[in-house]
Amino acid sequence: MVEVKLVKTILVRVGKATASGLLAYVTSYLIPKYLLSRAFETVEQMFPVASMPTPLRLLEYFATIVIFYTVAIELTKGTVLEHFFSVGRGLTMLFFFIYASGGGIMELSIPLSQFGVPGGGSVGFTLDVSRVLMVLIGIDVLDIGKSILNAVAFLSEKAEKEIEWAS
Repeated sequence: MVEVKLVKTILVRVGKATASGLLAYVTSYLIPKYLLSRAFETVEQMFPVASMPTPLRLLEYFATIVIFYTVAIELTKGTVLEHFFSVGRGLTMLFFFIYASGGGIMELSIPLSQFGVPGGGSVGFTLDVSRVLMVLIGIDVLDIGKSILNAVAFLSEKAEKEIEWAS
């Protein structure tokens, strides 16, 4: 009887994790890809970013991170691992944003042929997006702090219940 209850619990968790993963896939990959596909193509053609992945590749990386952590957190809901995965998600997103923005400095090279100017030259631009990056890092640090506090609260509640049960 205990095994049947355990199997039902596991199946419910897997079902919720699958539904959450599917929803994360749709919202973090399919919808943005559908809505921004033309913009991605235009950016790739007109503004090749030096030594950076394409915007579509960055969207794929972002969606992979979101889907993995959504499923992992849903599978471990109600355990301390849920909070560890939340901290991991915050750290991973922090490093992803640093990587995606090139550390806050983005260099763009626009070929002059895009403007009808003959020759093989190009114009280079350097964008300083460090302030936007700092805002994103601040949000991620707050998320990490919240996850750590939730883990401490979870463990203290668990210890409190064990003390009450033992006495």
